[in-house]
Amino acid sequence: MFCKCACAANATIIPVDACGQCKIALCLAVARHDNATLPDRPDYHCSPSPDTVMDARCFDRASRKDEWMVSVYLALLAALLFVALFRPLLDPLWAKIRASSAHARYARLMHSEADD
Repeated sequence: MFCKCACAANATIIPVDACGQCKIALCLAVARHDNATLPDRPDYHCSPSPDTVMDARCFDRASRKDEWMVSVYLALLAALLFVALFRPLLDPLWAKIRASSAHARYARLMHSEADD
């Protein structure tokens, strides 16, 4: 789990054990460098005032949904690349299949007319 702390236009990401820990107080402690157990973020500064917009959001980087979406995307991309690479080789094969199926339909049609 991770906590994204945003203070005005400044933001940082902090690892946390549970979403319950991801609070604005944690973000302020990191900005003030109050706690030695918190990660040191020297580039994250926050001077809260009544006009300052602060936000603390919990998220998980490696969710199953994200992994599934990336896997589907990569599978579709691989399929499209396969078709693009081998299309010149497959076009004559498809033409033969189409021609033979058209010939088979014509033969069935002619056979059924001959029976009448």
